[in-house]
Amino acid sequence: MNQETKPTKLGRLPVPAMGICYHHYYAAKSNQRDQLKQIRDLGFEVINTEESPVEPATPPGPLPAVMAWNHIEIGKNKYDWSFHDHLVEDCEAVGLKLITDVFLPYHLPDWVAEQYGDTDVVAPTGRRWGRYQRPLCGAFYEMRAFSLAHEGAAAAAADFMGRLAARYKGSATVVGHNLFQELGLNYPHSNTWYGQDVSAPVIACFTRFLASRYGTLAALDEDWHRNYASFDQAAADPSIFKWDRLPHRGWQLWIEHRHEYTARFMRGLHDAVKAADPEALTTISAADVYPTYSIAQGFCLEHLGFVDLVAEKSFGGTQDGFRWMYTHLKVGGTQVALSNVNSYEQDPPAGEFGRKILASIGMGSRWNSIYGWHWVTHLDEARGVRVVHDNVRQFVDWIGFLREHRALFGAARSPAAEVAVLKPGRSDMIEFWRTHDPRTSNRSHTMCTEHTGVTIKMCGDILSGHNVHFDLLSRAQFIERLGAYKLAVIGEPYLDAALAQAVKGFVQDGGKLLLLPNAARFDEHGNTVDWFGTSFAQQMVSLKSMRDYAGWEQDVGFPFGAGIVLLDRLDARQMDDICQWTGVAPALTFIDPPPPATNYVLGACREAETVKPFRWNEQVTAYPLVDPAGRRVFVLVQRGKPTAPVNDLTIAWNAGPVSVWHPPAMRAITVKPGAGRLVLPSWKDVLILTSEIDAGGTR
Repeated sequence: MNQETKPTKLGRLPVPAMGICYHHYYAAKSNQRDQLKQIRDLGFEVINTEESPVEPATPPGPLPAVMAWNHIEIGKNKYDWSFHDHLVEDCEAVGLKLITDVFLPYHLPDWVAEQYGDTDVVAPTGRRWGRYQRPLCGAFYEMRAFSLAHEGAAAAAADFMGRLAARYKGSATVVGHNLFQELGLNYPHSNTWYGQDVSAPVIACFTRFLASRYGTLAALDEDWHRNYASFDQAAADPSIFKWDRLPHRGWQLWIEHRHEYTARFMRGLHDAVKAADPEALTTISAADVYPTYSIAQGFCLEHLGFVDLVAEKSFGGTQDGFRWMYTHLKVGGTQVALSNVNSYEQDPPAGEFGRKILASIGMGSRWNSIYGWHWVTHLDEARGVRVVHDNVRQFVDWIGFLREHRALFGAARSPAAEVAVLKPGRSDMIEFWRTHDPRTSNRSHTMCTEHTGVTIKMCGDILSGHNVHFDLLSRAQFIERLGAYKLAVIGEPYLDAALAQAVKGFVQDGGKLLLLPNAARFDEHGNTVDWFGTSFAQQMVSLKSMRDYAGWEQDVGFPFGAGIVLLDRLDARQMDDICQWTGVAPALTFIDPPPPATNYVLGACREAETVKPFRWNEQVTAYPLVDPAGRRVFVLVQRGKPTAPVNDLTIAWNAGPVSVWHPPAMRAITVKPGAGRLVLPSWKDVLILTSEIDAGGTR
């Protein structure tokens, strides 16, 4: 890779950029500029202000008031920018970039509420959430929520964001603005059945949505098994929120409508920012990793293509959840940022941070940051000063590596995928209803459903584990773009006629369809439907554990001549056959150690009694990138939490010598292949390979 290549930029940020999420919490023995200087001295380049409580009530709590919409816009056409200007001045003084996060959804200025009178959020129970108090840190904080569907409030919010962007237009310090921060995790939304706001503006919006969706009232009545006098009556039907064995059809559409008006609200903010400052970034945090989370948050990723960066929190303990989100966003045209690698005093060492950050870059992330309360500092009682956690200080060398070798990743993008995976949808709405009764739970961190879990496992453990690149597509994207792929994967139990017809046409044109267990059994209403007939083959891999069954060898053989295959269970051992069946090529092919010699005797040796063969793809994931000149970058990351040195990892390689980096070491070494193989040097956590020619030579 040519190290002289200038890194690309995203707005006024270099790519990729390293940052940290900065909370405005009071920190004893420390002031704001001192904290920002510590961040700069660690090597970070940008901060994102995030999730800070505001407006203390009586009595004042331990945390100072910080910036929010109603703190800055103190009256109609009256503004107090002092706090925000002070933050910008401090960032400029120490040399940090800033992505602002002025809280909007919970901090409506009084003058807007007084002008319209119907801005409050209203829960399905009838409780109004306008001005309210939120308990936090032993005190109460004053909040003022408003309906995101309220056109007047939305217009006022957009006007404010335009003024914010205009104030710092051309600033070398302020590079972007966060439009939204954790809608579903904050009051009142976490107490209103995951944001189900039934205020008058929302009902009016839903009425228009239903009229557009159905066209005629008769069509709606037939679908809902009701007899309404008008679309208005249907939109305001309280039975939509009635707990029952299955969700009301209207509730499923309510979720879709909420996604639309939330996206419409954010689009207004985005457009206002861009009109005032075209180079400023727009960001949203946090988005959904899995579909059920989007029900809690109100975000639907395929609606967010207009935003520059979408960020997610935590990065959890695995890489695969974020690959799920990143692939879906990239298909929709949105850049991706890793918002938060959660870091606390007891958190893992720097090597784990490095694995997660480099994995996210390998997935195509443009900006990465570390997150933690008090931005990962603690009070050193003995010295009476605040100090940075050890694991963050130890990450300095990794930050240096990322900045020094930015050209490795700056212009590189993920290559085109050959596998399309249908993002679950209808099943999640049904399962969410069953497992999140609003009368008994206010959980905002939702777990994935059993149906989504099948697709998650396929994407994570099997496709990702075998280095097979895939795109995660929404229903509409699946219908429109399926012809560009070799393999379609469906785990969603609920299909509709248009979607099923698109898949049939794909198979007729030579594409391959892989149905996961329980897939494609119902229509969108829950009726049993045989969408693809009964002639497709079923891969009975489970019979491998029944070797005393006569004919098992033939039954477990993969049906290579079929166009559609149904898996009776998910099993990673099938992936090699699936690749052969479809002609899909993994990013890299690991040459595993040979399995132990075993003589299978019919009826005498069951699978459970055999030694499990070692496979490198269960230990390492390869993330492929390609730069504009066609040169390849492979980011190899160890899977799981515990890591140990990786020795003698061998990959199939038919091209020339490879440059190998072992972060955080700055220098590369050259490794030459032999006999179609490349034996990599000993490494741990992350290894980066670059080559002037693709690994396959002819691919």
